[in-house]
Amino acid sequence: MEKEALDTLYGVEGMVKNRKEKFRSIYTRQLTAGIVLAAYLAWSFISSSWDRSWIIWPVAGVAYGAFYAVIKAVHQKH
Repeated sequence: MEKEALDTLYGVEGMVKNRKEKFRSIYTRQLTAGIVLAAYLAWSFISSSWDRSWIIWPVAGVAYGAFYAVIKAVHQKH
């Protein structure tokens, strides 16, 4: 039996693709959260403006959602 037929028969290729997409999504979220946390702490410690620096969280959330939607739309077209 050929390797391609075996992979297709058992859906191995689909399983790998599915897991890869899930990992990419989780990795991206964790990386983004780490970067935003570092920016928040840097801004707060350097400027000592803890009362205003919280605004980075809602801004980052909206920006991430918009960025992810654009990337997903572009990716689906190709």
